[in-house]
Amino acid sequence: MKRLVISWLVLLIVLVPMTGCGTNTEREAIITFTRQALEIEGKRNELMNYFVTAKTELGAFAQRLIVNRCFSLGVKPDTYNYVPLSGFAGMYELQGNLSLLTCPQSLQPIKDTLLYIYNSEIQLHQSQCEIDNIYKRSKDSQLYLSSIPETFIWPEVTKDNIDYWKQMTNTVAIIPHSYYLRKFESKWVNLQLLRRDVYIKWSEILEQYGLDKPVPSGTSAVSPAIISTIDKPEEYYGYLAIYLNALGLGGKNYLTPEENYQKAQSSPLLSMFQIQQRLGAVKGYKLGVIDWVDYALPFVNGKANIKTQSANTLKEILNATQKTRELADLTFEP
Repeated sequence: MKRLVISWLVLLIVLVPMTGCGTNTEREAIITFTRQALEIEGKRNELMNYFVTAKTELGAFAQRLIVNRCFSLGVKPDTYNYVPLSGFAGMYELQGNLSLLTCPQSLQPIKDTLLYIYNSEIQLHQSQCEIDNIYKRSKDSQLYLSSIPETFIWPEVTKDNIDYWKQMTNTVAIIPHSYYLRKFESKWVNLQLLRRDVYIKWSEILEQYGLDKPVPSGTSAVSPAIISTIDKPEEYYGYLAIYLNALGLGGKNYLTPEENYQKAQSSPLLSMFQIQQRLGAVKGYKLGVIDWVDYALPFVNGKANIKTQSANTLKEILNATQKTRELADLTFEP
């Protein structure tokens, strides 16, 4: 009996340190994965915040160009304005880095769901590029002026400000609430809701190990002050409708030949507006063309000449380097 008791004591002495070692190892693995995953999430936040900056500082067409070209591949420092020397990693790189992380079993569902979100966001980007190619082919149609292509990427909507966007669907403002409802019901927003749920579950797991909740570097929230400058009336009503209202022709069923001529100017005017935003996005170009109404009014009031502006815009394209034209999506055959 005495020998049996001694045997059990020896076994306990051996097992207790082993059990404690296992717990510490699991905790350390959780800490390591969380730190590395949050670094990746922080870089994603930086990329999304840059896309928001591109819209507020460069314009909607500049943002669309940059998102389509850089969402998956990233932004090099010597390309577009407002890019730091470090540039921004793209979603392909971030997804790949996340997939290579060693993950403890307790956090495997967190990693798997994050990878699903990254993959889904990349697929949304591919869909946006495809719909934009279709949209370009309708450039000479009324559809081109009276609407915008479907948007799949909403970088201003994040897991941290979804409640704000939900609130906007119930407001009556310059832009109808249905515009915000369309945005809020998008696949992008559903993915951000899922990301928020992931962080809640992640926090619960970390709490079990006495660890702080996961917070990525930087911020993923976009303040209401910035949001108020993001959405423009033309994005809901269309560029043609805004232009006709500026002319005083909105809602008219019959247009005189002169009024039809004025209406026809909207197509080349919008093309120039887009071109100048795209050129203004490229590093070294600061053309300051952001607001459609401010841009169109001088032409409507006769203070600016569309033919002169067309010639100047063409000159800007011709004087730009081949690299600049490629970055601005303005390449052409010699």
